[in-house]
Amino acid sequence: MDDDARLLQQLMEESLSFEYQQGGVTVVDDPHTTKWRTLPCLISAQVTYLVKYEIADRGRQNDVQPGEVLLVPPGIRHNLTKISPGPGTSRWSHVNFRVFTSVDILTLIELPLRIQDPGRAVAIGEINARLVPIARNDASATTTAIESLSRAVTRKALGLDLLRLILDVSTPRPRAFEVLRAAQRLSPALVAIDRDLAMPPRSVDALSSLVDLSRSRMQTLFQDAFGMSPMRYLRHRRLERSRQLLLTSDLAVGSVAAQTGFTDQFHFSRAFKSEFGASPLTFRQRVQKAIS
Repeated sequence: MDDDARLLQQLMEESLSFEYQQGGVTVVDDPHTTKWRTLPCLISAQVTYLVKYEIADRGRQNDVQPGEVLLVPPGIRHNLTKISPGPGTSRWSHVNFRVFTSVDILTLIELPLRIQDPGRAVAIGEINARLVPIARNDASATTTAIESLSRAVTRKALGLDLLRLILDVSTPRPRAFEVLRAAQRLSPALVAIDRDLAMPPRSVDALSSLVDLSRSRMQTLFQDAFGMSPMRYLRHRRLERSRQLLLTSDLAVGSVAAQTGFTDQFHFSRAFKSEFGASPLTFRQRVQKAIS
């Protein structure tokens, strides 16, 4: 490993974050289907029943056998249907792993549709089950600071164990290293964008000054890292955050819009539907009806 690669690895380790959205140990009875949906997170689920796993627009279908783990990457339109008769159990999590604030690690690798190795599958199922109680925000008035810290450390450790098990059976995508280099160079601007999503947007020149680059060079790096301009990236991050809030909170649609920088709810709903194919309310209702 050369010095540049070693430095990049160190920076990735320092910026790596784990986000737990939801999960459970769920008894699933007949009939059960998630219907077609797209989520902004990784789905990992160890199941005790046969699952038909379909991916839209790719002609891909796979059967996940009892005891195996199914993996659905973020942003993939998919449908999961229970095939085995009678009740079964799913130990599942919806999670994200990011570096440099907003780079989803799972977009840089090719995931298998399922994990068949029994030992690895059981380990992932156990992590998913352990995350359920430790991730709940149910600290009481008697919870000490040390207990809260221990809880947070345990949650992140479990998340990183889950990521390690998944990376071991994955392969890097072309240009993954170049994308990470570009994102690392842009990291001060990425942090500022995510911190101030509810605020009026910074100009391209203001973002350029944060990373000490010319306007044109910064735009080139954004295109290399994310395939879009800085302002398009800002809009994308606002909509991504709004989608996460719709999934993980009970905030009204108007409040979600305000917290993600949209001053007009109608404009927000129109932008959300253009990006994700459904209005904010319809998206929330569909996802709440389809739990893995």
